[in-house]
Amino acid sequence: MIRQRIGWAAYILIILTLGALPYVFELPTPEGAIQVTKATFTPNGGVAERITLPHRWSSADRTARVGIYEIYFELDAVADAPLYLFIPALKKSLEIELDGTNIFDSSVRHSWSGPLIQATGLALLPTKNLKAGRNHLRLTLYGEAVLPGYLSALYIGDKKTVSPHFKIRVFINERLKAMMFSAQTLMFIGILVAYLYRREERVFGWFSALLGLTMPFGAGLFADLAPAIMDAFPYVFVLGSSVGCVTVLFALSLIGRQEPRFLVLAIVAIPAISLVLFAAGVFTWPQLTMTFSIPILIVGFMSATAITAWGAFYEKRGEAALVLGPLALIASYMVHDMAMARGYIEGIGFIAQDARPLLLAVITVVLMRRLSISLNKLDKNEETLQGRLTTQKAELDAYFTKERKTSERAVLETERRRLVSDLHDGMGGHLVSIIALSDGPNTQPAHIHAVARSALDDLRMVIYSLDISGDDLPFALASYRERLLPVLRSLNIETEWSMAALPEIHGASPGNVLVILRILQEAVTNAKKHGTPRKIRIIGLLGSNGAARLIVENTGGTPLINDGANGGYGLNNMRNRAQTLGGVLNIEALSDGARLTLELPLTLPHI
Repeated sequence: MIRQRIGWAAYILIILTLGALPYVFELPTPEGAIQVTKATFTPNGGVAERITLPHRWSSADRTARVGIYEIYFELDAVADAPLYLFIPALKKSLEIELDGTNIFDSSVRHSWSGPLIQATGLALLPTKNLKAGRNHLRLTLYGEAVLPGYLSALYIGDKKTVSPHFKIRVFINERLKAMMFSAQTLMFIGILVAYLYRREERVFGWFSALLGLTMPFGAGLFADLAPAIMDAFPYVFVLGSSVGCVTVLFALSLIGRQEPRFLVLAIVAIPAISLVLFAAGVFTWPQLTMTFSIPILIVGFMSATAITAWGAFYEKRGEAALVLGPLALIASYMVHDMAMARGYIEGIGFIAQDARPLLLAVITVVLMRRLSISLNKLDKNEETLQGRLTTQKAELDAYFTKERKTSERAVLETERRRLVSDLHDGMGGHLVSIIALSDGPNTQPAHIHAVARSALDDLRMVIYSLDISGDDLPFALASYRERLLPVLRSLNIETEWSMAALPEIHGASPGNVLVILRILQEAVTNAKKHGTPRKIRIIGLLGSNGAARLIVENTGGTPLINDGANGGYGLNNMRNRAQTLGGVLNIEALSDGARLTLELPLTLPHI
C-alpha cells in the first residue's frame, strides 16, 4: 500500500513538472556569441516597425504570410575563423541575405518541416561578405495563414560556439518528432491488429482510431519532401473535430461506459459540415480552423479529462487515474496554444503536440496491462481446465476400466450361458437318447452308434463356432463341408456344394453361425433319414428380394409326404431358429425328394 502511494505521488509529481516545464525551462543559448535582439519588421504590404526579438506575428497580421526583418550587427574585426548565424527557433521557413547576397534558404536545407514544427537554422556567414563595423542582414520569413510566424533572437559566433546548440534543437524539434511519428505509426498498426482480434475490447478500437486520425497531423514532417502534402494540409485541420469526438469515446470506453451513438456519428458528421461551410464560402480555411475545428478538439480533450477524472476519483479506477494526467496536460497545453495563436499570450511555439508522446505511452501501458491481464486470465483458465481435464480423464479411465471389466464379464457370462444352452440343446439331447436306447429292452447298437455320431458332430459344431467372429461365415461353412462330405460319400450319396454366389453376410458370431450350421445339419440329417436320396445339393446365392439364400435339396429318393406347411417338431424348431436370425425357412416337396430354403438378412443380429 505504501509503495503504491509513493508510486502515485511520483507520477503526479512528474505530470506537474511536465506541465510547468514549458513555462519555466528554456534550452540554453550560446555563451560568448553575439546576440541580436533588435530588428525592423515589415509585413508583406504593411508598414515597417521596430521590434524586439523574439517576435511573433500578432493576430492582426495573420493575413500576411511574408514578413521581412532588417537587422544590423557590429563586428570589431573580421576573424579568421568562419562565423555562423544561429537561429534557435523560427516558423515556418526563412531566407537570409548578407549585404544583398543570399546565404541561406531553410526550405531547401531541412527535410523535416510542417506547420506544427518549430524549425531551427544555422547559416554560414561568408567571410568575403563580412566587414569590420556595421553589417546588414535581411531575413525573409514565410509564415502560415492559420498559424502565426515566429522568429527568435539571433546569435552570431564560430562553429564551436553555436554548433552544439543547433544540433540539440534540430534533434528535439525535427528528428525527435520524426521518430515519434514513426513510433506512432507502428503503435497504430499494433493496436489495430490487437483490436481486430479482440473486438470486445472497445478501448483498443477507439485508441487505434485516435492514433490513425492524429497521424495526418504529423504528415507535415514530409512537406519539403512532397510539397503536395501542404496543399492538402488545410483539410487535415478539419480532422481536429473528429479527434475531439474520438478522445471522448475513448475516455468513455476506458471507464466502461456505453458510447453515445450521436457522438459516433459526429466523427464523420462534423468534418462533413465543415467542408460544406467552406465550400459555401461561409468560412475561410483559417477561420474554419480557429473558430470551428480546433475549439471542438479542445472541448473534446477537456471533456475526456473530466470523464477520466470521474472514473479516477469517483469510481476509483486505476487506469483512469493513470490516463488522467496526460489528458489534463494536453488539454491545458491546447488552451495555451489556442490563446497564443489568437494573440492573447506570448509564447515560443505550440507545445500540445510535445505532450502527445506521454499520452500515447501511458495509454499503451494501460492497454498492454489490459492485454496482459486477459492473457493471465486465459493462462489461469487454461490451467484450471487442464486440471479438470486431467481429473475427468482419470475418472473416465477408471470408469472405462471398470466398464470394460464388467463388459468382459458380461460377454464371458453370455458365452458361458450360450455354450451351456448349446450343449444342453444339442449334445445333451443326444446323450439322453443314448441312455434311453441303452436302457431299453431292445438295444440296437447301430442306432446307438448313429445317435452318438450325431452327438459328436454337434459337439464339433459347438467347438468350431467358438472361433467364429466378424465375417467368418464362409470359413464356418467350408469347415462344415469338410466334415459333411466324407459322411455322405460313405453312404454313396452324391454331393453338390456351391457357395460362390452367396453374398457377403455381416455380423457373424459364434451364436448365429451355430444356428445356421444346425439348420443345415438338421436338413441334411432329415434328408438322409427320410428321403434315402442319391444326391444332396447345397448351394448359396442371392435371393430375388436381396436376401442371402441357402438351399438344401435332396433328389433321387422318396418324395416328401408332408409339405412342411405345419411340419413336425423338427421343422418347427428349424423355423424358430431361422426367426432368431431374422430369416425365413421354407420347405417344399419334389417328385423325388424335398427342397429346404433358408433366407437370411445380409446383416445378422447378435445372439
